[in-house]
Amino acid sequence: MSSSVKPIPVDPTSPVPLYFQAAQHIQRAIETGELPPGSRLDNELLLAEQFGLSRPTMRRAMQYLVDKGLLVRKRGIGTQVVDPGAKEPTQQGDPSRTLTGSSPGLEALGNVAALVNARPASTLTAAEIAAAARTPLTILGRILRETHDGTVLTTQQTFVLSQLMATDPLPITDLAEADGRAVSTVAEIVTRMAKAGLVEKSSGADDRRQVLVSITPKGRAAVEGTLRQRTKSLAKRIEKLSGEERRALAAALPALWKLADNDPETWPRIHVGRPPHKRRSLLVALPADWPSGNRSVAD
Repeated sequence: MSSSVKPIPVDPTSPVPLYFQAAQHIQRAIETGELPPGSRLDNELLLAEQFGLSRPTMRRAMQYLVDKGLLVRKRGIGTQVVDPGAKEPTQQGDPSRTLTGSSPGLEALGNVAALVNARPASTLTAAEIAAAARTPLTILGRILRETHDGTVLTTQQTFVLSQLMATDPLPITDLAEADGRAVSTVAEIVTRMAKAGLVEKSSGADDRRQVLVSITPKGRAAVEGTLRQRTKSLAKRIEKLSGEERRALAAALPALWKLADNDPETWPRIHVGRPPHKRRSLLVALPADWPSGNRSVAD
């Protein structure tokens, strides 16, 4: 028997993504006990109809809650609210998966705790480093994505606003090229952001058919607040590390940027297959009690 959550009308004009609005509503129902542990939710098609969303949008909302550990999908049963006291059964027919949901092949790489704490770093292979680093990097990424300053921005919105903070108005085609997305997809993202007052659209001076996008004061405040909060949140975690650990993390910064296929000298402007544009410095004001050497913030 499926349990249903009382849907709410989502607001398509809000800067908060539709999937996130639905996911937050279901999360609140779980946290308040409206959906107790073990409850089985209606399928995505029914939920999409109830919320007035497309099925892909509803699927994204459900996946967000699965990634947060609030829901679990079980073959032949459906989607259920996680029971904190229940243990996840071993996956049948796939001996390479562990009870913690590790990726196939991880057992062949050895115990993660041993890789992190026992083995000398110089002896670890690329696969072993990846196995040991994947989980904390994923968790940190989720924590930072959920950290904001009043305005919830999606990853794509933050990316677009960061690009626009670093240069003059950009054509939608440039934004799409930088993000590696289809022009139509970025155009839809920009349209929603324009309705929310985060960006403005205008016609090009030389080609009236060209759509230029520029950041508004509201958009600048939103992204600056988000980046500031994310930096402070991460800084508090880093402060808990020992001096030796902080030095090791600092030494790894060039490698982290390289892993992300980015250059700290040009970020946040990303250039794909073309000479770099002239960029302005991206400076974000931080609290007065922050050290003066840490006042440039980029995400």
